[in-house]
Amino acid sequence: MGKNKKIKIGEKLYFDTKYQQLFCNEIPIKLSKRELQLLQILLDANGNIVAYEDIEFAIWDEHVTNGALRLLIHRLRKKLDFELIDTFTSFGCRIKIFNN
Repeated sequence: MGKNKKIKIGEKLYFDTKYQQLFCNEIPIKLSKRELQLLQILLDANGNIVAYEDIEFAIWDEHVTNGALRLLIHRLRKKLDFELIDTFTSFGCRIKIFNN
């Protein structure tokens, strides 16, 4: 990601790459370490689908239960907007990125 880039990921949401911070209406949204990692992985994919297996090894560096991964995705969706993350059963997920 760029040094000081704001990536719009919703009408009111954007991610500031310099400060590694998610904002909603200019108010910071607190993310856990793993939520931040997941968000960065999805943003780096630039709207493309990321395989669940790739997410697992990038975040945990080992195989985890489907429940742990689903819970992480669910928690991030709650902080963003459920419609911003598309999931593809047994394959992966992607985030919708808006034009800046």
